Amino acid sequence: MSTLASGRPSADDEETAATPERENMAQKAWLSDTNVALKQIDLSCKVAAPAMAGFFVAAFGDGGSHGGDLKGAALLVGALNASALVVEYVCTKRIYDLIPDLAAKRVVNKKECAEMKERTTEDQKSLLLSDSATSSDRTELSSLSDMSKESKKNKRVHDSKCHRFYLRWVPDGMRVYLKQPIASGGIALALLYLNILTFGAIMTAYLVWRGMRLQTIGVWRGISSAVGLMGTFVFHYSASHLTLEQTGMWSILFQFSALSISYASLFIGSYDTSLSMLIGGVCTSRVGLWVFDITITQLMQELIPEEARGTVGGIQQSINSFFELLTFVLGILFPDPRYFHVLVFAGYASVAVAAFLYLFGVFARRDKLH
Repeated sequence: MSTLASGRPSADDEETAATPERENMAQKAWLSDTNVALKQIDLSCKVAAPAMAGFFVAAFGDGGSHGGDLKGAALLVGALNASALVVEYVCTKRIYDLIPDLAAKRVVNKKECAEMKERTTEDQKSLLLSDSATSSDRTELSSLSDMSKESKKNKRVHDSKCHRFYLRWVPDGMRVYLKQPIASGGIALALLYLNILTFGAIMTAYLVWRGMRLQTIGVWRGISSAVGLMGTFVFHYSASHLTLEQTGMWSILFQFSALSISYASLFIGSYDTSLSMLIGGVCTSRVGLWVFDITITQLMQELIPEEARGTVGGIQQSINSFFELLTFVLGILFPDPRYFHVLVFAGYASVAVAAFLYLFGVFARRDKLH
C-alpha cells in the first residue's frame, strides 16, 4: 500500500531486486578465490619440486660427477606421481558425488525450440486477424513475414554451404571453440606457450652453455616459481579493483615489457649484465603470465555455456600443447646455442601477437561480452 501511495519502490522491493546482483557478485568472488587457491597450490608445488629433486639426487647419488646410480631416486619420483594420480581420482570422484549434475550431459530440447517457433508464428497470425490491427499493421507484419521467409531460405542455403565447408576443413570441436566470445583470449593464452624464456629445457641448456652451474640454475628456477606465486596475490588485488578484462590487459602488457628486457640482454656485451637482464626479465615476467592465465581461465568459466565447457576446455589444452610442441621443433631446427636469439625472438613475437589478439578480440569488445 505504501508503495502505491508514494509511487516509489519499498525497501523490500529494492532488496529483492538487488539480491540477484549480489548473488552474482558473490559467485564471481568465490570463483576468483577458488582459481587463485588452485593456482597457488600448483605454483607452490613447482617451488618445492626443484628442492625435493635436489634432495633425492643427493640422497641416492654416490657423489660422483654424474650423480651415480639414480634408480632409487627415479623409483621414488615414480611412486610419488602414482600416489598423486590416486589422490586426483579420489578427489574427482568426491566432487561428482557432491554435485551429481556434473555427470549429466545437457541436451538441447529440439521439440521445445519447435514449439516456441510455432507459438511465435501463431501470435503473428492472431495479430493479423485481430480487430485491433490496423491496415498498416497488417501490411507491416505481412512484409516482415515475407522477409522472414526469404531470410530463412537464404540462411538455409548459406548455412548449408558453410556447414559443408566446415565439415571438410574444421573439426566440430574447433568450430564450437571459435564461436565462443572469449576464443581470442584463449588463443592469446596458448601463444604464450611458444615462449621459451622460462627455466625450461632449452633455456637451461643455453645457460649451461653460457657457463652457469646447474645448482645456480635450480636456485633461479625456484625463485622464478616463487615470483609467479606472488602473481596470484596480485591477481586477487587487481580483480577486486579492476574488471577482469582490464586485469588481463595490463598483465599481458607487463609480461611483454619484462620479456623485452630479456630479449635486449642478448645484444649486451657484458657477461654479468647480460645474464642479469636475461634472468631478471624472465623472473619478473612470471607475474604477468600467471595473472593473465587466471584471468583467461575465469573469463572462460563465466562466458562459455555450461554444455560447451568440456569441449572448449579440451580444445584449449590441445592448442596449448601444440604451441609448446613448437618450442621443441624450433630447438631441433636451431640446435646451436649461438642461434638462441632466434628462438627467443619467436617466443617474444608470440607474446606480442597474444597482446594484440587480447586487445582487439577481448578488451576492445569488453562491453559486448557480458
